[in-house]
Amino acid sequence: MRLPQSIYEAIPAIYVAAAFTCMLFIEEPFSLIPAFLLIVASWMVWRARKDHRNRQRVQQLRTNNERSS
Repeated sequence: MRLPQSIYEAIPAIYVAAAFTCMLFIEEPFSLIPAFLLIVASWMVWRARKDHRNRQRVQQLRTNNERSS
């Protein structure tokens, strides 16, 4: 099952929003732990997508250069 593109692209922002919600509305000191984990997860998702897209772009450029040679 695939997510709609708009939801898929918004997942890191949703994680960050959830983290800030944890920090603001939960007054327990332990609320910082899941907030921190959500921020880390957001960064990891964003970084993995960026790396994957860069690899795809490089591979596509190499393929195009091989075809034109």
